[in-house]
Amino acid sequence: VSSHDRLALRSLAIMVLAIGVMAGWGHARANIASILHPDFSRTLAAADVGELTLWITPPAYTGVPPLWLDALERTADGEPVAIPAGSELVAQIRGGDDVPRLVIDDQNVTFEAAGLGSYQIVHVFEEGSRFAVTQSGQEISAWPINVIADAPPEIALSEPPSETLRTSLRLDVLAADDYGLTSIQGVIKRVDIENEEVLTISIPISQVGVKDVEGPAFYDFTAHPWAGMELSLQLTVTDVVGQTTTTEEIVFDMPERYFLNPLARSISDQRKRLVLNPAMAKLTKEMLEGLANDPVAYLDD
Repeated sequence: VSSHDRLALRSLAIMVLAIGVMAGWGHARANIASILHPDFSRTLAAADVGELTLWITPPAYTGVPPLWLDALERTADGEPVAIPAGSELVAQIRGGDDVPRLVIDDQNVTFEAAGLGSYQIVHVFEEGSRFAVTQSGQEISAWPINVIADAPPEIALSEPPSETLRTSLRLDVLAADDYGLTSIQGVIKRVDIENEEVLTISIPISQVGVKDVEGPAFYDFTAHPWAGMELSLQLTVTDVVGQTTTTEEIVFDMPERYFLNPLARSISDQRKRLVLNPAMAKLTKEMLEGLANDPVAYLDD
């Protein structure tokens, strides 16, 4: 024992080391190997992939709230995420060694650098069945999707055009759209001749964006020159995206006022003939003058 180690502490340390070696002898070879050949794969894998933040914002007109990453993660395994067409994906990755990529089916899009080791991408979904975010050859997250296209609006008449007791035109309109309607217009024109002249009507709706319209609309055209004539009607509905649907031509008789007085009825008939055939203007004039010169015809008026 050295004069500097009167308590023999060095011998005690050697004994403790010997006991430790004996206790861990079964793992000694593996421990020594790990010291000589360290495995950095886990550390490198963690460093290769950054932290993903992601959300999807559907178009405002759909009324569908944004989808966040945690909501997507809660989607049932294998169940596609419903995404309205036109939805905007925003994905951000902080960290990682390589530039991330957005993979949509066979389409591969590279993220853009956003500074300070971050990356970002914005993509609008119009189609696709699956998208994934990858970095350094690893798939960070992936989801099956169902991109739902905006369906065109629907428009029809539940009943043929009809005449009310007050000789107004009644139209029973049915219209619908998945995200909302903006307007319903009608075009009325003559069927007896080719004529650029049309009569335009508007079907009232409660508000812009209403999804369903059902009910009658009434119009008084008894004073119109086409009253009593056979006409055609086409309705056009427009949705919030601007898509339109037009019905086929619907032929109907425009309601007209019925006159009990023979003179009034005769004048109305002459007006109708003149509208149907302007070439009869001279003959119509002579007949109207004849009626005016016959006091008996209107003495009771």
